[in-house]
Amino acid sequence: MQNMIKYLLVASSLLLVTACGSEEVAELPKPVDLTLDATGHFCNMTILDHPGPKAHAFVKGGEAPFWFTSARDAIAFSMLPESAKSVSVIYVTDMATVADWSDTSKGQWINAREAWYVIESSKRGGMGAAEAVPFGNQYAAQKFVENFGGEVVIYADVPRSYVLDANQTSSLEGQIN
Repeated sequence: MQNMIKYLLVASSLLLVTACGSEEVAELPKPVDLTLDATGHFCNMTILDHPGPKAHAFVKGGEAPFWFTSARDAIAFSMLPESAKSVSVIYVTDMATVADWSDTSKGQWINAREAWYVIESSKRGGMGAAEAVPFGNQYAAQKFVENFGGEVVIYADVPRSYVLDANQTSSLEGQIN
C-alpha cells in the first residue's frame, strides 16, 4: 500500500511539473470588419480612403487591432524591433476576393502568414508606395502577375528591404493606380 501511495505521489508530481512547463496555445483573435472609424497606425488616416489591400494586426494581450492602409505596412510593422515579438496575428485583404482595386472594403480577410504575395508589380498600395499584394492562393497571385508584373512570394520570403526601404515610396509619388 505504501508503494502505491509513493507511486501516486510521484506520478502526481510529474504531472504537475509537466503541466506547468507546457505552454498553452492561445486562440488567435478573429478578423474584424473594416469601418469608417479604422485609421492607419502609421499615417493616422482613414483606411477606407485608400486603394489596394488593407491589413490589421493584433498584438499579444491587445483587444483592438492596429490598422494599416496597405498590406506592406502591416508586414513592416511585424518586422520592427518594438513590435516583431508582440504581433500575434495579421490579417490582410485577399485580393482574389476583390473586384475593384479602389474599393477593397468587401474583400475577405486572410492570415498574412498564409498568404501568397505579389511584390514588384505595377500596382501601388494605399499611400502610393510599392505594395505586397496578398492572395489566398498561388494561382490568383500568378494571374495578377500576368496582368501587372511582379514576383510571387510567401510571407517569409517578402524581402525586408522591400517593406522597410524608404526608396520604395519616394520614387513612386503620384503613381497610384
